[in-house]
Amino acid sequence: MPFSPFFKHISDYPFDRETGWSEELQGVTHDDNNWFITQRDRLWKMHVTVDLNSAIDGPDANRGIFNVPIPPELKAYNHMGDPDHFEGHLFVPVEKIDSTRVASIACFNAETLGFIGSALVREQREHASWCAVNPVDRFLYSSTFDNNFAINAYEFTIDAAGFKIKLHHKISLTDRGRSFTLNGIQGGVFSLLDGENFLYLSSNDDDTRGVHVFRWPDGKRVQTISIPRDFFGAGEEIEGLTFWDLDGGLAPGIRGQLHVLELDNDSVFPPDDVKGFKHYRFIQFPFVANSNPRCREIHRSDCRFIDLMKSEHKVGYRSFRKALDDRYDACHFCIGGKFDRR
Repeated sequence: MPFSPFFKHISDYPFDRETGWSEELQGVTHDDNNWFITQRDRLWKMHVTVDLNSAIDGPDANRGIFNVPIPPELKAYNHMGDPDHFEGHLFVPVEKIDSTRVASIACFNAETLGFIGSALVREQREHASWCAVNPVDRFLYSSTFDNNFAINAYEFTIDAAGFKIKLHHKISLTDRGRSFTLNGIQGGVFSLLDGENFLYLSSNDDDTRGVHVFRWPDGKRVQTISIPRDFFGAGEEIEGLTFWDLDGGLAPGIRGQLHVLELDNDSVFPPDDVKGFKHYRFIQFPFVANSNPRCREIHRSDCRFIDLMKSEHKVGYRSFRKALDDRYDACHFCIGGKFDRR
């Protein structure tokens, strides 16, 4: 039976930090040994053992730090988005800030950061803020920035002729059985958790700010990870994200599985700060409660009624007794009503 994933925020590291890679910060991905980070006009590769909170002003081969600018072949573009890594290649969305060019997806060699080729995403017109390869179906996914009720799935090939993509299909987004539209998308990544496939999309829109988790390929939203804006946080911006299990201690100061960049656009005293590289741990709960005041029920994690809940009303519980103590009734369908509170 499908389950709903839950993530707990565990740390921000780096936090409120100016670095050589924080100015116009856009996105992040990884391979087995390296971070790949995009600025507006530059692509970085940093070994996982590099402390991202340390002073990083430029390339340093001794520390495993490299970067390259937007290549001459992409001189018509001046903005890189949230990238993704798949089987030795980096896929990077590129745009023209003034929206005078159709957006493209660029492909790089992850080992050398060498440019391989690019392909237009005409269906998305001037915008491609993110892209991600789903390891399950091997399609490359992307979308425009705003008004996204469906995500584009592209076939792609990489060979001696270069890099090519072609739209294959679209997958609609839904929430509780209804069409769902997401604005302000800044990043995307896929994961496999206990055999289930999920897409994570970060949004900087005021109404949907945070990370939205969709079960794939049915496109159902199953969780929202809210990231509130600070009271005086006018320059704060949610950027890209990646999924990497770092609980083993590979990365200094970083643990968890889901990692989300938040930028502080410092217009007064540049360069920009990393407002917080936010890290979340995946937690599998055997019980899920509905916190809607009109419902207040606890369900087993495989109960069919969980899909009918608003994602913001889902509360995970490890202990059924704790849920009862918190004044939830038992679901009549999956547990039985004998545990109702009186």
